[in-house]
Amino acid sequence: MILIGLSILAAIGLLVLIVWALHRNQRIENQESVDRNLPLPPIELKQSDANELSDVEDMLGIEPESSPAPRPAPVAAKVELSDSVASPDQWLVRSRECASQGDFDAALQLCESALPQMGAFRQSCVVLRAQIRELKKKRHSHSRALEQLYQLAAQADFFHGKTPNTKALAPSAVKQIDYAAWKALSSPYAVLGYKHVSLLTKTDAKWLVQEWGEPESHGYMRELHLAQWNTL
Repeated sequence: MILIGLSILAAIGLLVLIVWALHRNQRIENQESVDRNLPLPPIELKQSDANELSDVEDMLGIEPESSPAPRPAPVAAKVELSDSVASPDQWLVRSRECASQGDFDAALQLCESALPQMGAFRQSCVVLRAQIRELKKKRHSHSRALEQLYQLAAQADFFHGKTPNTKALAPSAVKQIDYAAWKALSSPYAVLGYKHVSLLTKTDAKWLVQEWGEPESHGYMRELHLAQWNTL
C-alpha cells in the first residue's frame, strides 16, 4: 500500500512538472511572437544640401546644377487713354443727355458743333420736336422752334439730299465744310414746301401747315441755291 501511494505521488509530481514546462514554453513563444510583430523604428534620413554631390555624381565628377532663379510674373501693360482721345459721337451723347433734362438750347449747340454732318441735322430735328411738344404742352408759342426745325431740315437736304441732275458730296468733303459760312442759307417755305424735305415727318408737315398754311410749290433746296451748290 505504501508503494502504491508513493507511485501516485510521483505520477502527480511528474504531471505537475510537465504542465509547468508546457506553460513556460507557451509563454516564451507568445513573447517572441509579440516582438516579431512590433513595427520597425523609422529610418532617419539626412537632408542633403541642394549643391551637395550624391555618391554617383561624386564618382562621375558631375558638377551639381544650381536651381534657376524664379522669373518674375509678367506684368500687364497699363494702357492709358489721353484726354485728347475722345469718342467721335461724344457730342451726340451729351446732346441726348441735355435734351432728356429739358435743356434744349444746350442740346442744339452741341449738335451745331458737328454740322453739316447728317447725324447732327437729324439729332437737331429730334431735339426741336421735343422742344415743340414741350412748348405746346405748356401752351407757349413754338413758332421760333418750328422755324428752326424747318430751316435745319431744308439745309440737310442741301448738303445730303438726292436731287435730280446733282451729285451728292462725299462724307469726307462734308466734314471739311465750314458750316458757319452756310448757316444763313435761306429756305423760303412758300417756294420750297415740305414734300421734298426728307427729314420732315408727317407731324412736322402738319405743324407747318397749321402755322403757315399750304405752300405755293414744293421744290428742292439744292436747286433753289444751285449757284452756291456749284461752288462746293
